[in-house]
Amino acid sequence: MSDENRACIRQLVSEQDPDWHKIISLAERHRVLPFLHDGLRSAKLDDVPSEPWQRIHKKYLSNAVINAALVEEIVRLQELCRAHDIDVLPFKGPILARALYGDITYRTCDDLDFLVRHRDIDRARRVFLEDGFVPHIDMTESEQSRHRSAGWEYMLRHPDMGYLVELDTCTGPRFQEFELPSDEIFEEPVAVHIDNEVVYTVNPEVLLLMLCVHGPRHDWDRLTWVTDILAIWRAFPDMSFERISLRAGELGAKRMLLLGHALAGAVAGSELSGAISEAISHDSKIPGLVEQCIRSWTRESKVSHSRMRFRLAVRERLRDRVLYVLRIACTPSYGDWKAVRLPRKLYALYYVIRPFRLALKALAKLLQRR
Repeated sequence: MSDENRACIRQLVSEQDPDWHKIISLAERHRVLPFLHDGLRSAKLDDVPSEPWQRIHKKYLSNAVINAALVEEIVRLQELCRAHDIDVLPFKGPILARALYGDITYRTCDDLDFLVRHRDIDRARRVFLEDGFVPHIDMTESEQSRHRSAGWEYMLRHPDMGYLVELDTCTGPRFQEFELPSDEIFEEPVAVHIDNEVVYTVNPEVLLLMLCVHGPRHDWDRLTWVTDILAIWRAFPDMSFERISLRAGELGAKRMLLLGHALAGAVAGSELSGAISEAISHDSKIPGLVEQCIRSWTRESKVSHSRMRFRLAVRERLRDRVLYVLRIACTPSYGDWKAVRLPRKLYALYYVIRPFRLALKALAKLLQRR
């Protein structure tokens, strides 16, 4: 941390009489409590009351213990899959924290995400089940198969430790994300060294694109996702923004890429590189989207803007917006199966049930507002 940032923290704490309950609450919602902890510790403050500092420190230590255990599991599970000739790449979580910040504690999480090649996804699930994992969602095997065919990830839970594992071939449901080919995701993986172990994760240019596509899926509702954009450039400064931008444009995700960087620039309070700033300036929609995100960050609850409107606005191509609406309206989800359990022969009826359920939910929200 720079001397300027330390001085800024000291000034804020000494002059603003901060509401520590709200600060801790916001830090937890945005998953940045480890940053808050280390920032306060680095600034060497005497003005932080003992009670909130102890709360922050206790939460920090608890997260460190959890992440250390999760790293051990990641190493074990990657070796387990390798023994079955299955390539898996951990995505997000403590491995991302180590790769970007050099410290596994800089993410707070309770699940593990693994990317798997299309051809291996079902075999990987069987390997995890044989290892003792259990399905997180109560479905029959045929329902699980249809769930996966609809584009959803496999979700498994460790029976003893309780953490979730998500197995997927991309970064989210197909109707929400832009799926990169498996070969592109697995090309030139990065080695992450933790103590005496080596774990491989996604190469930085693909990772940056994934992070910028992942953020809009959750409306950029957490600051930790924005800090990751800043951190990846510090950790991998030789990345080519022009090459990443070109690939994003091919996928229809260029606005998502630019929005992620515009938010990062707003958080850092500094100018972005010339190429990035120029690209952002050419998209007139970016400033409004940035403003929506920033307005929601100071709220202790979830985003206040329209999720659908936001998720349509981050897509620059009309055809992608139309496809998104059609797919989200017609792709059956676990909620549909949970609401109405139909035999396999009547599966096609879920394509009618799904839009009907969404319409009822929208009507209920409208009535609540009135």
